[in-house]
Amino acid sequence: MFDIINFILINIVYQPFFNLLVVIYYLLQRINSAADMGMAVILFTIVFRIIILPLSLSSSETEKEREEMSKKLDEVAHLYKGNPVLLKAEKRKVFHSNKRVLFAEILDVGIQVLIAIMLYRIFSTGLEGADFHLLYPQVPPPSEPFNLVFLGKYDLSHPNLFLNIINSLVIFLAEALNIAKSGRPANREDKMALFVFPTVAFIFFAYMPAGKKLFVITTICFSIGIMVVQLGLFWYHKLKDKMNAAFYSRVKQ
Repeated sequence: MFDIINFILINIVYQPFFNLLVVIYYLLQRINSAADMGMAVILFTIVFRIIILPLSLSSSETEKEREEMSKKLDEVAHLYKGNPVLLKAEKRKVFHSNKRVLFAEILDVGIQVLIAIMLYRIFSTGLEGADFHLLYPQVPPPSEPFNLVFLGKYDLSHPNLFLNIINSLVIFLAEALNIAKSGRPANREDKMALFVFPTVAFIFFAYMPAGKKLFVITTICFSIGIMVVQLGLFWYHKLKDKMNAAFYSRVKQ
């Protein structure tokens, strides 16, 4: 069983993306010999996010369902707080009737875990030569070491404080936009998440290779771009509805 899981993680998940990153690096080097692995990571991240965009949009569509399920769970907890047996049974009913939300959550968490494992290996040992045997025959091993210093300053194979701070700042911005996109006043949980998530991320990523942080920063910036478009469409339709209502009101008069 362990051999099967290891085969899936290495040959089906890790190997294709490791090769994709190396190919992108080679292509950038052809265009500009000064290109570094950080530039390849940014382009790799954008390509990766485009590949999984349908999953991201599907996850976004389940946000309202997720909020409704959370409200139902709060109501159940309040109604049956004195009866743990009934409380457990009612919670099970709520989860059973929201299988799509649970599946989306599990899938999202699973993808994030796989990405974390993949990136940690790529930047801790993979690009330094330990995984060159995983390169496809069409992708020859490098004749010289990869340039792992992003913009001539940030070594992607080691932790970096500055990129860690940037990482937490973009997480804060993403959370703020997420609250704005919801179209409802921020509650206590939203305000806590606004500061707790960036702080936890800062601690969690503190000792991880900077290459992983660069991937996360680019990923979140990509998500912020999507949220900005969604927010713009939300306010556009809201303004359009107000203008239509005002127009019909004048016509009636």
